[in-house]
Amino acid sequence: MKLLVQILCVLVAIALIITSSAAQGNVKSIDKGAQTNAPALSSQDSAPGTPLPSPEMESVTKALSGRWLVTMKFEPSEEMPKGAEGRGEEVWRSGPGGFTFMEEAETRTPFGVVFLTGFMWWDNADKKFCGMLCTSQNRRGCDPQGSLNDVHLSWDGKQLVVDIDSVHNGKKMLWHEVFFDITSKSFTQTGDAGEAGGPLKRVLTIHATKAEAEPHPSK
Repeated sequence: MKLLVQILCVLVAIALIITSSAAQGNVKSIDKGAQTNAPALSSQDSAPGTPLPSPEMESVTKALSGRWLVTMKFEPSEEMPKGAEGRGEEVWRSGPGGFTFMEEAETRTPFGVVFLTGFMWWDNADKKFCGMLCTSQNRRGCDPQGSLNDVHLSWDGKQLVVDIDSVHNGKKMLWHEVFFDITSKSFTQTGDAGEAGGPLKRVLTIHATKAEAEPHPSK
């Protein structure tokens, strides 16, 4: 269970996580000038012949782009009999042309400060989302091969679902993360874990609120 909770911390927040120095007071923002808008190029303003991101990419980018302050509630477990809380910040933004969507995150958790960068993109060949995670808790930093085989994402226009397969003590385990109730000002994120094919147990609940973008120092 300890490994599963660490996997969760890596994703958060999904993800995911930098704090605001004013509102949260403890975590230093890593990107005060992060953009909160949709990709620079879209089907409405691109020149003729310009490659465009898929409608699926445009949809998820529009829903989650921005700077979000997050509060985390960890459920009681063997390691944390009384549960625990955490907080942090997530910045979600599109890459060049809108063909990738990136989460930059920093959170304070019961396991210390966690840094992560997550990427997702639309695979036009297989018609599905793919993702990769780079985190301070991974000794290798990033795991491209493992991400392609073990990370599964889906977006139906309302919910983003992230499923991660892993093996612990010879057992195949599953991490199930859902972003839902997404509005222009807030969203909820949950993380459940357990043995694949069996019942999953709630590990974490995250509540996010949109923060006002701070002006870039050069402007």
